[in-house]
Amino acid sequence: MDTLHVVTPVTRPANLPRLAASLEPLRTHFAVRWHVVYSDGSRPDWWGGWERNQALDAIKDGWVYCLDDDNLMHPGFGAALATAMRQHPEARVFVFSQENGLRANADPDLGKVDMGMIAFHHWAGWDHYLKELRFEPGYEADFNFFKRLAFHTRHIVAINEPVTYYNALRDAPPFDPHPLCDAWRTDHVSYCDLRHLRWMHAALMSGRFRRVLEVGCFDGWSATAFLDAARLGKVDEVHLCDPHPQPNLGALVERFNLGDRVRLHRRRGVELLAEDRRWDLVFLDGDHTKANVVEEARHLVPIRPRAVFAHDTAAHPRYPDCEGPPHLKAALQLAGYYVVEDALPRPNERTDRGLLFAAANLDDFAAGRHAYGQHCG
Repeated sequence: MDTLHVVTPVTRPANLPRLAASLEPLRTHFAVRWHVVYSDGSRPDWWGGWERNQALDAIKDGWVYCLDDDNLMHPGFGAALATAMRQHPEARVFVFSQENGLRANADPDLGKVDMGMIAFHHWAGWDHYLKELRFEPGYEADFNFFKRLAFHTRHIVAINEPVTYYNALRDAPPFDPHPLCDAWRTDHVSYCDLRHLRWMHAALMSGRFRRVLEVGCFDGWSATAFLDAARLGKVDEVHLCDPHPQPNLGALVERFNLGDRVRLHRRRGVELLAEDRRWDLVFLDGDHTKANVVEEARHLVPIRPRAVFAHDTAAHPRYPDCEGPPHLKAALQLAGYYVVEDALPRPNERTDRGLLFAAANLDDFAAGRHAYGQHCG
């Protein structure tokens, strides 16, 4: 019976009993060795890679599969892998599907493969190479590992059978930027309210908006929603635009370590909108004067991004320098956008300043409206 090594970095030990139960069907087809490596959270930039490396150091033969502690093994995986091995005896790497996520694809391209989809063989011909093949720090570690794995073998086979239930055990708490922003003020009256920030984050987490732009980032409070959605794979590109970004914004970008998936533009938003027309979602929270916002709308509406968030849509006349956002709201409505807005006054919150979501089609609007219902409805 072939050996299957299952490697699990653990930050959620409470999930271990359910993980163990999901491994049982594998034992019909393989001699299973489960390598559980606990993470104390001291290496956040590694995304579990350091723990996986400790297990790889101990593995000398057999097949290897990485099961994260928020996934569950699909009961049919053992039979699917055993069948694939019989049908493709030359294969050294199999790429499977996720039950509720990505489809099998042997192309080592970013965003197409997750390590939880891959089983690879630790065979004698690779001994020297596999001693050097380890995970690196950074969000793209899975992609880089698979890319290097693919480079050294042509024997990769994609099998359209599910291997895991992706994120089945992830009980995500509400998005909280405070741990990321503890170095500067997060209670400033002009900042986007936490409730509204969570609304934006939830909309981004729908995965519908892959190339996004924030205009008016300042020191990064609201940028955390965009960067976190990118970290979790729900956004491909984040563009942060501000003519006068504060040092804390650069520190925040560096902390997320997303490489060239994030770009910081030190310029006015109208200038970028005039040059780049390919946005899935734009968040406008920069200069709120009437002259500036009217100019932004003049560039924004014709390029018709699929969705728009706008802050301070109800702040005027209490805040005289916020005369512009109501004009943007009117321009989007005249252009046929579907619009929902939250400006309710709530105790100890700043939601009365107003946050608007607009979408050009009903499917995207439904995603934003659902996120609104989660946090503002």
